[in-house]
Amino acid sequence: MLVPLFHNLVIELRKLVILPDTFQSQIKNVEFSRLCVDKLPVLCDTMHIPGQPGKSSHFTGAHIMPTKQYPTDVLIQAKVVLDSWNQLGDLSFGNLNAAALNKDLDQAKQIDAQMVNLENQLTNLRNQRISTNQAIWDKLKRVRAGVKATYGDDSSEYEMVGGTPLSERKTATRKAPTPA
Repeated sequence: MLVPLFHNLVIELRKLVILPDTFQSQIKNVEFSRLCVDKLPVLCDTMHIPGQPGKSSHFTGAHIMPTKQYPTDVLIQAKVVLDSWNQLGDLSFGNLNAAALNKDLDQAKQIDAQMVNLENQLTNLRNQRISTNQAIWDKLKRVRAGVKATYGDDSSEYEMVGGTPLSERKTATRKAPTPA
């Protein structure tokens, strides 16, 4: 059933985009959300194919997320350039000057500080959620134990609060030991 679907898909792809005949031999398998290919001749230079050498990217499900368009140490580099630029004097390149770079650097630092603050708030909220859910779970267990003690472990009241009555529980079965 998969082979005819696969063949029809390749024919439809050839109608949409002119692909070399070698494309058909390069497809490995078909999934519902994407094609996994050895090498896609048309897009080799424009998009990274997961599992292929080249630019790194993060692959999540059916989406390819490109890497950042700037180095990870861009703020450190900006600070070094800004310090050096200030030592060179009043030098500007069109509308680009040290003050503009300093303004962007300050804005980036403020955004980073806000992100750290929000991440800390999120961590705090997650911890509160965990402790609240734990308290709720403890109360539920106590209520079920109280109802079980008051009405019995085979009562309809115990079943109403989410307990499994004794008569509906499965009996434990032991597996016979396999001879060695």
